[in-house]
Amino acid sequence: GFSSHRVDFQSGKISLEVDGNSLIMGETYGFILNAQSVSNGEIFGTTNRTLSVTVLVEDVVARIAGGSFVMATGGGNNESHVFDASASYDPANKSFDLSYMWTLKTSSGSILDITKFSQDVTSSRLRVNVSALQINTTYTATVEVTGKTINGTTRYATSTQELQIVKQVIPSLSIGFKLTKNNGETFEADSSTKPDISWKTTLILSVDYNGKNYTDSVVTWSILNSGINLSSDNVLTSVNSLSLVLASSVLSAGVSYMFQASVTSTFSNPSTTSIATSRISINTNIAPRLGKCAISPMEGYALDTLFTFLCTNWFDEDTPISYLFSTLTDSIYLPISSTQTSSEFSSILPQGNLTVRITVSDSLGAQTYENLHLNVTTKPIDLEKVSLKIDESLSNGDVQTSSLLIQGSSTYIRSGSIDIESRANNVSALMNQTKTLAYSSINSADKRSSVEVSAGLCAQLTDFTHFNEISNNTRNIAVETISMLVSRSVESFTEASISAALACLGNSVDSFGTDSDSEDKKSLRKSFISHSKLLGNQLVSSNVAGESKVEIQWKRGMLAARKLSSSSEASVSLDEGAGVLVPANAVNTSEDFTLITMQANSSQYPTFGENPIIVLIEGADSNLENDNFTITFPSSSSETSTDSFNVTCAFYNETIEDWSSEGLFGYINDNGAPSCQTPHLTSFSSKKVKVRVNTIVGESIVEEAFELKQPIMVYCTSLIGIYIALSIYACTLDSRYKDQGGKLSSEKFWEMKNRLRYELATAPRTCKRLFARMWWVTRMRNPWFAIFFRHNGDYMTSFKRVTILLVVIFNANTITSLLEKQNQHIFGLGTQMSAILVAVILAAPIPIIMAKFYQRIIPENFIFKLSSTISGILGTCFCIILLLEGDEIGFDEAGGFGNNAEEDVAGEDEGNIDAHNEAQTAGQHLGAVNVGAKAAEKDTKYHKARTYSADHHLLKRTSEDDAETLCLCIKTGDNVTNHDLVLSDIIGTIVAYIIVFGCFFVICVLAYQARNQTDSWVHSAW
Repeated sequence: GFSSHRVDFQSGKISLEVDGNSLIMGETYGFILNAQSVSNGEIFGTTNRTLSVTVLVEDVVARIAGGSFVMATGGGNNESHVFDASASYDPANKSFDLSYMWTLKTSSGSILDITKFSQDVTSSRLRVNVSALQINTTYTATVEVTGKTINGTTRYATSTQELQIVKQVIPSLSIGFKLTKNNGETFEADSSTKPDISWKTTLILSVDYNGKNYTDSVVTWSILNSGINLSSDNVLTSVNSLSLVLASSVLSAGVSYMFQASVTSTFSNPSTTSIATSRISINTNIAPRLGKCAISPMEGYALDTLFTFLCTNWFDEDTPISYLFSTLTDSIYLPISSTQTSSEFSSILPQGNLTVRITVSDSLGAQTYENLHLNVTTKPIDLEKVSLKIDESLSNGDVQTSSLLIQGSSTYIRSGSIDIESRANNVSALMNQTKTLAYSSINSADKRSSVEVSAGLCAQLTDFTHFNEISNNTRNIAVETISMLVSRSVESFTEASISAALACLGNSVDSFGTDSDSEDKKSLRKSFISHSKLLGNQLVSSNVAGESKVEIQWKRGMLAARKLSSSSEASVSLDEGAGVLVPANAVNTSEDFTLITMQANSSQYPTFGENPIIVLIEGADSNLENDNFTITFPSSSSETSTDSFNVTCAFYNETIEDWSSEGLFGYINDNGAPSCQTPHLTSFSSKKVKVRVNTIVGESIVEEAFELKQPIMVYCTSLIGIYIALSIYACTLDSRYKDQGGKLSSEKFWEMKNRLRYELATAPRTCKRLFARMWWVTRMRNPWFAIFFRHNGDYMTSFKRVTILLVVIFNANTITSLLEKQNQHIFGLGTQMSAILVAVILAAPIPIIMAKFYQRIIPENFIFKLSSTISGILGTCFCIILLLEGDEIGFDEAGGFGNNAEEDVAGEDEGNIDAHNEAQTAGQHLGAVNVGAKAAEKDTKYHKARTYSADHHLLKRTSEDDAETLCLCIKTGDNVTNHDLVLSDIIGTIVAYIIVFGCFFVICVLAYQARNQTDSWVHSAW
């Protein structure tokens, strides 16, 4: 017989909905359907049918918090551990008082007298004194939970948990998990739950340090009995985070998985490092299988032919099996039936080459799908009659019939069977009926399905072929419909319904076209963005911070959302490399927030460049603290690696209602994509124009190129500033050297160089002389070191050296900027080495020319000449050595080779020179000085002036032997020293400044033209 328990429900509708928990487990109910046929207010037919429903008896659910394995610290005083089964419940009556019985076993299976360790053996929480348990031993606690007795049957369930006792201090760990179904529904699960493999699984680790202070803690997830790679892209979080999120289809059906979380902690008091672990077992469900579905007939007419679907031979252990029938429209599955246990369903269908998806589910929610394809042709239909049927279905609460008729009418209208004006009017009427459908179904038991249907119909109706198909009335109703659904039931939006809602709003904005930016379009665009923020946040509402992005697409756009925390850098990407990068701590909030990136259609905004990228933050709008948000736009596959571009970034300024570049910086990133740096987040776009980065054109010479907001201008100005500071110091140093040494230090300098030439020709080679030569060369030639540690009497003063160094730096930057993007090819060398060699060859003459301006001719007293005839291997080798050392070898008056430049040689320290001994040495080696020369010279004066001779003291010169410069001097006469300024110095400095400022000009113009793509220039130059 039927149960005496009465159930309240709302009658008068084509479908019967009974509230959850209103039926009693184990009872059988009888539902009577009375249907009447009415015409013109007269009843002419009646039928009755009785439906018997028996509520299945479910088992009690027993749970112990923390997973299947936990650890506790033993050996202390009054240490305790709590086994918590308070989350257990009876599905028959969740308020029923359950009874509990605990047992405790050792690893060998021996049952312990639990009363020795605890007095809570019959409560939901068992507190055990672990100080009485053995260290390094594992115990198993079992709880038996007894629920309500139904039909004389005692219902109970058991749950177990392993406890390992360790000596070291460890935190207490607990693992829980939640599941996210395909429709977006998220619920807490336990070890008794069998998830479908298509659901997302989130394992959550809770760590309790029990008041202990720790300095470091590292979490590591692992899986003990499966080959799943936890480092793959399908694992949406790091294995070192507190939450482990597994994407759908990572797990296999019908498999038991054991997940383990380990926490390595370093405690400060007492100082110790420990490892605590916890485990949880998950058994996956197997979806219905072995069956098939068919449709009859395979062809028919839209809104006329009755198609019948039949599914047979589906099997699953978890009964009953249920079926849901849906049609695929514009990438959205619209349900044409409610979820039913009957495997047969009949319905009319809209026109087109349709795909009908049949979702087959077991009682635990595991699903499998079967797609059927059929052709539904169109024939002329009376839209007014169909509209009346829609209104009638809406008044009866028949969601499936009304949505099917709206679908069919929409596809018929879009087929081009009627003119555009009539099309627009009919679409507006259908949109109004869709709004009514949304209002009537928002309070239904299956809100998710209702929202999907309403949003899907809205997207279908606003999908236009011609702009005139969508009227302002249609747009306004579409916005009202989506706004109502979002405001009343945003939590019911799934990925499918979010995609449909955004498609509806996006289509409405796009339907204005690119030529218009009216007030209506601006208002609708704002609504689109505000709803995108709310729906993007809903898209990841069940996610944990740091989990991979969730992405949805529709016909004219896409959206990606990701839940983040402010403590780490993160990004959200779109197709083709587009996306946004958020630096760590860019958002000043302790709460998680949602970053939403959306690729919009270019018609939604006034024309500027690339399709706009809209970047939004939900949860921290007023807390942005960083000016380094990076927006990246798609790069074109047709561009080559040698292409260079000007990038102009802009954001849509709602105040001026136009694009603005204020505060934005555009550039090409390392992957060749246009990018923008911005201090705020809104709608962005960019445009780029191909340029020649090493070609100066007239339009590139603009005042803006020399403004300090340009990075290369800051770089060049900084170099000039550093030069001025160093020049002041150098002039001070030069003045001090002149005051200290004067003419004597100049003579000392030439005498040292002369003596070192002599040693190079005659003295034996030793390591001491080698290192001394190196020290001399460093003080003479090093471009940086020699500025501050040059020889006192050196004619190349510190100021001259700083000036030459400035010329070298600017010259190198100019050469590298001109060679940028110009591939060089030298036989036997790679492209990079070829470019380096070309740059060196082009840059080398400038410092040599500058050195010539500042060079002083060696006084004749100190000139070392080779004789007019070079003979023998020794003489040839000596000339080669001089050339390699950097000396200039020239002809003298007699036609021989002469050495007229200072030489990169080194000798012993000047302070250790003994003039008399050097003179004696010179006399002893007189015959060796004229290398390869004639035995004697006829011209005594020539011989006296140009060879080493015992008649002259090498290091002691009289005033009559003083040097004279060969140039026109600012200071002239016998008293001119290496410290003094001569005319060639003035000319050289002027030439240097001309070169520097010429390079300055070229670099700034090229950098501005290339939009400061100058990193490679500067690196190559240095």
